[in-house]
Formats: sequence, C-alpha cells, structure tokens
Amino acid sequence: MSGKAPELEVNFKLVEGEAKETGIAVAFDFSGWSTNNYVLAPAALYNGNRYRSLPINYPPYIYDEKQRPLDMPITVTDVPRLNGDGTSGKAELLTRNCATPMLALLKADGHTTGVGLAKAVAMELACRLTGLSQRAIGSRYGGVSSQAVSHARRRIKTEVSSDCLTRLTDVIRSVESQS
Repeated sequence: MSGKAPELEVNFKLVEGEAKETGIAVAFDFSGWSTNNYVLAPAALYNGNRYRSLPINYPPYIYDEKQRPLDMPITVTDVPRLNGDGTSGKAELLTRNCATPMLALLKADGHTTGVGLAKAVAMELACRLTGLSQRAIGSRYGGVSSQAVSHARRRIKTEVSSDCLTRLTDVIRSVESQS
C-alpha cells in the first residue's frame, strides 16, 4: 500500500431466518510478517504483548523472588499475546477488551515514532467517544498522567487532520449504535 493505511468498514447482514446467539469476527492475515512489527490494541496489546508471561492472578504480584530479579525483563500476566520467538501466533480479542475499538499495526521499518502517534490517536478517540476526563482516560492506558494525555491530544491536533479524526469518531459511533 506504499505508506497508506487501508480504511475498512465491515458490515454483516442476516439474509433470512433469525439468529438468537451469534458471534461475528474479522481476521487479518499478513504476509511477510516480522516480530519487529508493532501491534497495538489500546489497553489490550502493546507490542503484541511479546513479553515474558507468568500465570499469576490479578492484581499481578510475583511472590517468588527468583522470578523477580532486579534486572527482570518486562513481564505480563497470562493475557492474549503474539509469539515473541518468530513462530506464528495470533491474538483474539473482543472490541470490549480495548479502551478504544482500534487496532494499529506499525511495520518494522522505523516504527519508534509511530507507536506514540498510534497511542495518542487512541487516547484522543477515547476522549471524544466516552466523555471521560483526561485523568480517567490516562488510567485506562496504564497510568498515563492527565498531563501526558493533554500533551498527546495537542500533538494529535498538529499531526492528524481534524477531518480524519471526525470520520473515525463517526464510524465508531455508527458501529456502536448498530450493535
């Protein structure tokens, strides 16, 4: 796609009969996949959650001192995640698993600045859609301060067109109203 992100709208329609209990899904398969790609689903996947994982309950606390040395790597609970070792993997999520119904994939070719932008867009959409305070939005994004949320929102206003954000907001609202 040469730098352009695809814009997708998926609609489902029951042609005949009735469906008392139904589940629908959208799957994305990628060719040329790299574990260096960054996958973000706000409040659910950060870098595909390709971190060491321990089977511990919430609130997560590691009681075994051998498993929490001072130089311990990033460690997550047993949550949906992609494989960090390069083998194929998948993460199955519901839209309600995310702070904002959004999925971002940043290709491996220099995603370090894009990660911040993707998270900033997610926070801006969450502010627009929920009516929650910046403090509440920040807490849903892993303890981000309201000042950092404010900074991200100012950044969005300079880097992303207002029309694009309005369209994203409208699409999300229309999907929510249909469900």
